[in-house]
Amino acid sequence: MMKIYQINLKSYSFILVAMFLSMKLASQDIHFTQFFRNPLLVSPGLSGVFNGDTRFMFQARNQWREIPVDYKTVTLSFDTKLPSFLEDDEFWSLNGGLNYDLAGDSRLQQTGFFIGGGYTKKFSPKVFGSLGLNISANQRGFDPGALLFDRQYDPSINGVNSSAPSGEGLWDLSSVFFDAGLGANIRIQADQTGQLVDLLNKRSKLDIGVGVHHLLAPNTSFFPGSVSKIPMRLNPYLMAVIQLSNNIDLTSNLIYVTQAAYREWMASAGFRVYLDKNPGNTFAIDLNINYQQREIGNRIAPSVEMLYRNIRAGFSYDINLTKTGVLPAGQADPEIFVHYIIKKIPRFKTIRVCPLI
Repeated sequence: MMKIYQINLKSYSFILVAMFLSMKLASQDIHFTQFFRNPLLVSPGLSGVFNGDTRFMFQARNQWREIPVDYKTVTLSFDTKLPSFLEDDEFWSLNGGLNYDLAGDSRLQQTGFFIGGGYTKKFSPKVFGSLGLNISANQRGFDPGALLFDRQYDPSINGVNSSAPSGEGLWDLSSVFFDAGLGANIRIQADQTGQLVDLLNKRSKLDIGVGVHHLLAPNTSFFPGSVSKIPMRLNPYLMAVIQLSNNIDLTSNLIYVTQAAYREWMASAGFRVYLDKNPGNTFAIDLNINYQQREIGNRIAPSVEMLYRNIRAGFSYDINLTKTGVLPAGQADPEIFVHYIIKKIPRFKTIRVCPLI
């Protein structure tokens, strides 16, 4: 009997941790350590706010691999500026993408497709304002086949009989919901007037804004007749590049996330070194330190990035600073991202180039 009690106690500890994490993450949403490399997830207001015409983005994360409820998260997205034939001081953008999240033995997953757009107004060569909106269609589901329940305990074998009836099943295995988000951004940057080619001699810039997510407060419950709404998420942010010398920049990013009772803030700081600034052959290296302060434990994450021509790629490794439940201190989780930017040759009679840096 004592052996059975010890096994159950261990199982209950994992169940309690899973419930704890699930409650936190239900209010936390998917997120990334390198949040500044997933701008559409930060704010729809960042749609089209980059130097180029079309941007493709990929980011992936494997979190909490050391416990049996690890999370795998992947996003694929794009944004593109629409041709402006009438005005030089404004442009529209289009964006879209896919978010996917998978966790635990039940294979709890959420897949979301989103599409949106943005409008950017040039107030001066140094100041731009942007507004953005996106809408999404999402599907959540799980597979109870790998789960075990108390009614499956069989005293004749002194253990669990996975083939025995669970006595459960008053739920839907899948739910579909729709959602929407808004965002606003202000870009302040070095004056690029008169430059037809970005020579990377003026690189200082600041993006400051806010993203407002889950405007529709969708119901995501698996139980018929019950209500489990996703609360609205608000995240103000700041992302800056400060040019220190001809070849070295200081980078800094800060975001604060609030969603119902949940609070979190993340920050990063580092240096970017340009090894080659020749147009068409740009090569730079970023070294950053990222920090997360949250209710379920604080983390630090060193990261490295590489910019080569139109490709930017990076890797970070989260390290737990505090022990929470069965989340041990010192364990690390990887995250990667890749961006590819297309810069078109101007085809209009009046030469137009992207005014953003």
